[in-house]
Amino acid sequence: MIMHGSAPLTQKSFPALCLLQPEIYLETKSMKLSFEDHEPIVVPILDEGFNVKQFQVCTGKVCGDIVEAIDHGQGVSE
Repeated sequence: MIMHGSAPLTQKSFPALCLLQPEIYLETKSMKLSFEDHEPIVVPILDEGFNVKQFQVCTGKVCGDIVEAIDHGQGVSE
């Protein structure tokens, strides 16, 4: 989920999101995000072994449900 404040961004509102290319690496529990003309960024995939308290949690409404997400910082936002 990509958020702007407490509002999730969608392809309906921001069609360029379809150009965001995620790659999941199960062996390193990470995800690489690529977008044209930007350097790729790698973020950890959280699982039951992660201490969620070390990350900032944000909430947003998706399809009528309130969901929690982890803020992965300014690098991902850019």
